[in-house]
Amino acid sequence: MEGNPYAPGAGRVPTVLAGRDRETGRFVELLDELVTGGSERSLITVGFRGMGKTVLLNRFEILAEQRGCVTQYCEPDDDATLSTVITRAASRLLGALKLSRRVQAAVSERLSVLEAFALEESSSGLRLRLSANIDDRSALANDMTAVLIEIGQAAREKNTPAIFLVDEMQAVDLDELKAFLVGLHRVTQLQLPLVLVGTGLPQLPELIAKARPYGTRMFDFFPVGCLDRASCEDAIRGPAKTKGVEYTRDAVAELVGLTEGYPYYVQIYGRHVWKAASAAPITLQEVTEAAPLARAEMESGFLAGRLGETTDAERAYLLAMAQLTDTCDIEHVERGSRRRASFDMRATRESLISAGHICLEDGGRLSFTVPGFGDYVVRRLDSDLSARG
Repeated sequence: MEGNPYAPGAGRVPTVLAGRDRETGRFVELLDELVTGGSERSLITVGFRGMGKTVLLNRFEILAEQRGCVTQYCEPDDDATLSTVITRAASRLLGALKLSRRVQAAVSERLSVLEAFALEESSSGLRLRLSANIDDRSALANDMTAVLIEIGQAAREKNTPAIFLVDEMQAVDLDELKAFLVGLHRVTQLQLPLVLVGTGLPQLPELIAKARPYGTRMFDFFPVGCLDRASCEDAIRGPAKTKGVEYTRDAVAELVGLTEGYPYYVQIYGRHVWKAASAAPITLQEVTEAAPLARAEMESGFLAGRLGETTDAERAYLLAMAQLTDTCDIEHVERGSRRRASFDMRATRESLISAGHICLEDGGRLSFTVPGFGDYVVRRLDSDLSARG
């Protein structure tokens, strides 16, 4: 059938965003407060990869702009630190607020004394640039605070809330996170209409607490995970309904089992099932025909990419985990790993957790964060590592 309504991809907002009403509702409350002249705590969604955190962030951006807010999306990484991306976003927010010449001149004068940032004037307004070789972290914190306050005050004067949208926050440098939290904390104290809405892996709250003792009190944290059965059914049925197409009950039940409620998988399977279907309703037979193609796409792209990020030691650890079913605790995993290779077990485990490949549950049990990854690891690595060992 034509006009495929399913949208697998990194951060692509699906036709129907199912199972995220709580998070969306909280963001709408935040917007309600901001646009009526109030201030609000910032908001962060946390979860493993493929759960739809960036999808939510993109959805929030749309909602915010519909309410008249100015927003700037940024994503720190190895090539662009938090300070760098925030500096660029701050420049764009100041430009989006369309300051009068008088206000712009006053802001320029106040920011001209900063050590951590260089100020330039362009046809689009003020432009901030991170100064080279900033080693004084206290200067960075003080100057970051000054910049955020200027944005917040300009937003209040223009009666236009400003929002930083920051993806993948777990990737930030701790010192730079400290500086940003100092500034955001002061903005909150002054009740300025400037907030951060971010995403990160589950370790992000711990990282924020490490950066500043008061850090976690500055945010509302919303964990996002796999969809429950009802939400998964909505995510499967909803996009098709927008095209006037229904599924048979057994087809939906099969897709719920195949995807295990993992949002990214719902979109991949949905896309392939739609391609396989010739007419409504979509049947179990068409799901069965499409499943191998969906699985092949997952494995050749998403799962292969995740495994490709790992070191030899991490792969040996993952294989030892994947070969255990009922007793996937740390002791059993690391005993199995030692049979194959000698490496620092604790460092390897912590590296895998930090990257979001595995998680440590209550009672010291380990689990994979992506459905089907363990089976994929066994098929890919078992024979190869056995031959080496």
